[in-house]
Amino acid sequence: MKTIVITGGNGDIAQAIALELKKNFKVLTPGKNALDIANKESVRMYMERHRPHVLINAAGVIFPGSIAYGDVEDWIKEINVNLIGTYLCCHYALLNGCERIINIGSSAGKYGKPEWSGYCASKAGVERLTQSLHEEGHWAVCLAIGRTKTKMRKALFGEEDPNTLLAPKFIATLILAILENATTFRVKLSGQIIPVYKEEN
Repeated sequence: MKTIVITGGNGDIAQAIALELKKNFKVLTPGKNALDIANKESVRMYMERHRPHVLINAAGVIFPGSIAYGDVEDWIKEINVNLIGTYLCCHYALLNGCERIINIGSSAGKYGKPEWSGYCASKAGVERLTQSLHEEGHWAVCLAIGRTKTKMRKALFGEEDPNTLLAPKFIATLILAILENATTFRVKLSGQIIPVYKEEN
C-alpha cells in the first residue's frame, strides 16, 4: 500500500481527502507539531522518515491586510507557508522517492485582490512551481480551488449560501480520480492547472 502525505492535516480539505483515500492508500495527515512545512529541517526529517509515494500540499494560511498598512510579518508568513513550504515539501519528498505531487492552489492565484496580496502572490507561485516540476520531468498537478466550505473560509466571510461553495468531499473525490488515472493520462494531465470552482472569488 503506497503512502500519501497530506500537509495541513488538521484542515477541512486535508481531512476530506484523507477520508476518501484511506481505503486505497496509507494516509498520513501531519499537523504543524509533526510537520512544520515552513521549517527546512522539520520537512527534511519528516520526508526521510516517511518517504511518501504521493505528496498532497494542502497546508495554507491567509492574513488579509493592505500592502501599505498590513502586518509585514503576516505577509512573510503567507509566503513562507503557502509557497516556500510547498517548495520544501516537494524538494524533500522528491529526494525520498516521491512519484506524484498534487498542490492545492487557489483561484485567487490567477489575479490580485485587495488586501490579499500575500495569499494571491503565494498561490500564483504555487502554480508556476507546479509547472516547473512538470518541465523538470516530475508528475505534478495543481488544483486551483475556488470558494470552499471550510473553517478558514467561514472565519473570513461568515455565513454564505452553502449552495455557492464547493464541498471538501468534492475536492477529495476529484483527487482520487486523478490518482487512479495518473498513469493513463500522465502526459495529458501532469503539469496542468486544474480549475475547481463554481464561480470566481
